[in-house]
Amino acid sequence: MCKTTRAIILFLALAFPTQTTCGKPSVSRRSETAGDPDARLRLSRPRRVRPHQVRTVLIQLDGLGAPWLNRWLKEGRFLPGQRPASRARVAAGGLARLAAGARATSLMPVDPAVTASNLATMVTGVYPAHHGIVSNRFYRRGKRVNGFSELMAAETLWQAAPRQGLRTVTWGVMGTFCDEPPPSLVRSVCYATRGRVSAPRPAVDITLRSDGPGASLELRAGRRTPGTPRTLLGVRRGASGKIVLTPATGANLRGGAPSLAPGEWRDVLWSGGTLPDSTPAPRRLTRVFLRSFDPRTGRARFYVSPTATNLARPVTFRRTLDRAGLIRPALADKRSFQKGRMDETLFWRTGLAEVDAAVDLAAKLGKGDTFDLAILYIGAVDSLGRQLFAQRGRPELNNEEVVRFHTALERGLREVDLRLARILDALDLKRTRVVLASNHGLAPVLHDVSLRAALVSVDRRIRVITAAGAGFIHLPPGVSPAAVEHRLAALRVAGKPVFAKLAKGARGRVVRASAFARMGLPATAADLFVQAAPGFSLSHRRTRTLTTWPYTMAADGFRSDLAAMHGVFLAAGPGVQSGTSIQGRDQGRDQGRDQGQGQGQGQNLGHLHMTQVAAAVAAAVGMEPPKHARPGPPGLWKRIQPPKQAATANALADYWGPMTR
Repeated sequence: MCKTTRAIILFLALAFPTQTTCGKPSVSRRSETAGDPDARLRLSRPRRVRPHQVRTVLIQLDGLGAPWLNRWLKEGRFLPGQRPASRARVAAGGLARLAAGARATSLMPVDPAVTASNLATMVTGVYPAHHGIVSNRFYRRGKRVNGFSELMAAETLWQAAPRQGLRTVTWGVMGTFCDEPPPSLVRSVCYATRGRVSAPRPAVDITLRSDGPGASLELRAGRRTPGTPRTLLGVRRGASGKIVLTPATGANLRGGAPSLAPGEWRDVLWSGGTLPDSTPAPRRLTRVFLRSFDPRTGRARFYVSPTATNLARPVTFRRTLDRAGLIRPALADKRSFQKGRMDETLFWRTGLAEVDAAVDLAAKLGKGDTFDLAILYIGAVDSLGRQLFAQRGRPELNNEEVVRFHTALERGLREVDLRLARILDALDLKRTRVVLASNHGLAPVLHDVSLRAALVSVDRRIRVITAAGAGFIHLPPGVSPAAVEHRLAALRVAGKPVFAKLAKGARGRVVRASAFARMGLPATAADLFVQAAPGFSLSHRRTRTLTTWPYTMAADGFRSDLAAMHGVFLAAGPGVQSGTSIQGRDQGRDQGRDQGQGQGQGQNLGHLHMTQVAAAVAAAVGMEPPKHARPGPPGLWKRIQPPKQAATANALADYWGPMTR
């Protein structure tokens, strides 16, 4: 038999088989699709490989301490001395709903317990020695570095997810750079931390006549912001003692009717025009408050918040969010509050603008299956707590002012809790796993100590850089660490030592570079690392005065074994058993030895550590954690299936292709 004949017979045998290897009659494609009209369609189309339908959201709630959360869940109030809320009110809030799932007793931060270093550890799962962000501000190779804008040396969650074929959304997360192109075949949405923010302005007084045409408010963008720098908002009298706002062309009002009553506000979303290259300029968001209005005299007082600018490029899904005006506003205007341009009530109201924007974002994310992992940053608690968490004994405040500040802070925290509940409703906990973690807590301060002025007597060439209660000291040649340690050990303010032991479990410290490894800090960070005792904040200002009033009422950066510095960790959604209490392994290198755990307020053995958050979030997504991340708490998530891996690149492109065009 020739080769051509054998080839034809083999082809016919493969194309029309009559028996299987087991001797049973085979089922042809025609008979397989008989009676099932959709089966033929399934055979003809390539199979679309989707990841799991359950999404995961990580909420970074900056500044919420474990003592505040524990008091709220137990007593119905965040601060002592405040009127407690009802149990129904507590249960209806977002914190209690998340705590009904999985809850850690506390979340121990890394040292120094400041914002930048712990946010970086939260998303990488490694210590500052590995991701490189050692503080909010620090020196690197002789150059001063801002920790919030520095690149991380370790892999993050939003980098590990696209590497495994998953879609990510980041909202104001530290370390995200929105101008970076997304990986091929993977849709990644990024929004800048705050973009550019205009400078605060004093209150604006306008007199409106009953028979006049009205007046206008000027809304300004930040300096060096591309596009139109300002727009006008029409203001006129309305019915029932209200004010009617009329936006200009290219602007629109968000959040309700155009009429305003005293104490109400509206968000104005306005266009930046067109850039020279014919592309649309970034959009702007300004919040306008009607502080007061007297119908008899027609005098109205407005507060115009700083304008936030969205720097994200409006492409694909970003264009949808941009049209909805989902721009992350500026944080609470602390400069206007410190200068007396606004009172404490208006201050906490301005801080909620950012949380309101997060609620709007959650409403958009909750519709459809547009992401696998979303990370949202909310800094309202931190900004309000630093300015309002005052302590009795500050010379510039009387007891009545302290009570007013605490009342305003309590109201602000309760409003944040209600908005968290709205975020959970929008995300739908039946198909979304939500993890809420805070990076640190806050402790009141009474005195600010200039570390530079304290070390002038040792050597004027000493360089220092501080962040709240922590600082790094760089020594010039010829200066020994022992001389600096001796000077700091003798430093006293108001009769109290700044770095020596104050009470059991609450003290400052001075650490040499040789002991940095036990703390998770790089040996090249500085020659000495210092942390003040609670009640003192450190600064590096150039002055001859050793102490002054602190810029804030509360601060972070103190020792991580203090209970006031501990953050919170909550998780809820599919796969979490109700009422789970997390007893994570203590991953700290120095928590047992160097920080003296087991003494006073520092007894937190077995509690969750900041290095475990990244692995816990990765387990919720069903993906591998970032490279070199430390293990998460065992037994947190149940019945979590890993995402289905795409069989071919074509199948992955078939799924994501229409959304990336």
